[in-house]
Amino acid sequence: TSGENKSVKVEVITQSKNIEIPFYKCTDKDNKNYATVKIGSQFWMAENLAYLPTVYPSSNGSNTEPRYYVYDYQGSDAAAAKQRANYSTYGVLYNWLAAKAACPPGWHLPTNAEWTALENYLIANGFNYDGTPTGDKIAISLAATTNWNTYSGTGTIGNNLSLNNKSGFSALPGGSRYYNGYFYEIDYYGYWWSSTESSTNSAWFRSLYCGSYNVYRYYIDKGYGFSVRCVRD
Repeated sequence: TSGENKSVKVEVITQSKNIEIPFYKCTDKDNKNYATVKIGSQFWMAENLAYLPTVYPSSNGSNTEPRYYVYDYQGSDAAAAKQRANYSTYGVLYNWLAAKAACPPGWHLPTNAEWTALENYLIANGFNYDGTPTGDKIAISLAATTNWNTYSGTGTIGNNLSLNNKSGFSALPGGSRYYNGYFYEIDYYGYWWSSTESSTNSAWFRSLYCGSYNVYRYYIDKGYGFSVRCVRD
């Protein structure tokens, strides 16, 4: 920690060495500061975005206007929503239009290509659960060591939480606001938007599941409520 800036660095020390820890300001429009982590050549937020200018109940959906949600909060008082444990732990769920505009100055919603670059770096640099440099088996290296539901499968996020988060990304299972107006899957799934559209009504996203060893990539309707991680400009 350096003043208001926090940087996460995960390092296995095998000999004496100098470690450089870069600090970059990551402060949202509510003046909340976020930890960051350098992975490859990219700088990512190491926490879910929690910027909340207003809040909506899950029944109020849109893919043409910004929407902000806090899991299991069904009111319209942003100050009250910020008192919820789910807000403190998991941040805010954004529809795609809200996600596009929510990142702090100097940071942006990652493109589909930037997500892919993150994944490819981790695969090629020893972050697969089995240490191989091919195939997508990086989920445990992205997932946080807390809050995920347990799961018995080899190499899965929920198998042994203490082995998670080799990258320092600290992904959390914040669930989603579903198209039918309900909240689903907290502690089991985490979903994060990309800025890349698939069509007029859909955009690409990434997802992690407690019972999976890989990252899920697909596109979905822009009205869903997902978490946000921003990447440095």
